[in-house]
Amino acid sequence: MSSNSLSPQQSLVVTPMAKTASEKHDFGTVIENLDLENIDDASIQALAEAIWMHKLLVVKGQQKLSPIKEWELATRFDPEATLVTPHGDLKTFNSQGGLLSRGRDVYGVPEAENVRIIGKGYQGKDHVGLKNTTILKEPAHFGTTTSCPTITSPLVILDSNDGT
Repeated sequence: MSSNSLSPQQSLVVTPMAKTASEKHDFGTVIENLDLENIDDASIQALAEAIWMHKLLVVKGQQKLSPIKEWELATRFDPEATLVTPHGDLKTFNSQGGLLSRGRDVYGVPEAENVRIIGKGYQGKDHVGLKNTTILKEPAHFGTTTSCPTITSPLVILDSNDGT
């Protein structure tokens, strides 16, 4: 796979993540010029290959990606996966918790409950279907004696920052 393109159908820009001379990691890339809201099968395959090659992807310019399309994207990577996350439905997820949800309120997006909002504060007048919602609970933080968990699976970050 070329370092500058993932698919002949799209003019994707793939840039390795910058690192200082003292950093020894060899993973991570930033992908631009990819519309995840309307991604085709060839681009899904190319993106899957990039995930395994680079381990960490930041896909820029996704401010228009709808929650339902985000969930559809996840299921296209593994069509045989169950339609409920491993943590179960939202009620189970909130009662049993998980590393990211421990000590906080977690909301499912109305049109795509498997896409979860984990955060704090006022979410806005209408944030992806959650109307005038304020998440009150403080997030749990790792203490100084607790080590951060190791990420063992590839990770994709969808960046909605428009660069302004």
